[in-house]
Amino acid sequence: MKREVESSEQVQYKKQTRRPDSLRTAPGDDLSLQFRVQSGSCCPGQLVSRSVRPFHGKSNMPIEYVTEGVPRPRLPYSPAVKAGPWTYISGQASVDEQGEIVAGTFKEEFERTLANLQKVLTAAGLTMRDIVKVTSYVGTSENLEEYNRLYREAFSEPFPARTTIVNCLQGVGIQYEIDVIAYRDA
Repeated sequence: MKREVESSEQVQYKKQTRRPDSLRTAPGDDLSLQFRVQSGSCCPGQLVSRSVRPFHGKSNMPIEYVTEGVPRPRLPYSPAVKAGPWTYISGQASVDEQGEIVAGTFKEEFERTLANLQKVLTAAGLTMRDIVKVTSYVGTSENLEEYNRLYREAFSEPFPARTTIVNCLQGVGIQYEIDVIAYRDA
């Protein structure tokens, strides 16, 4: 059920280790948040308290940006980012080595896209078997049957978790795009 704050004046921040009017936090500090639930919800007028620990952007997890040996993106993003055992691979599409779109049939674009994905995986020291989550973008619903057939050929059981978004690439110039999350314990 959705709970909303009545107004910004009713939101009170209370620090456990600092003056209540200070919102600055230090690593290890807890921040208490109190608000009244808006009328129309399950418990109107109820005072709700939550304690949160703010994130201060410091982590011992090593971060590596994978940029060599992969198709060069024309837009401002990294093809892949490794964070500890996790690798997040940005959307790959039917492009050449300079990042220029290469149009073709749905099958040709799917195959070129997966070849680009394979290049990024290899540069990151991974294989298709390391993929745990796939998000696919299919240009039109007319390509869904072919997409599922090609997907079964590219991935093997047990299949990674998958989300498929359809009718989303109008005006982009491509018929298929894929981004993935991979995991490999060191």
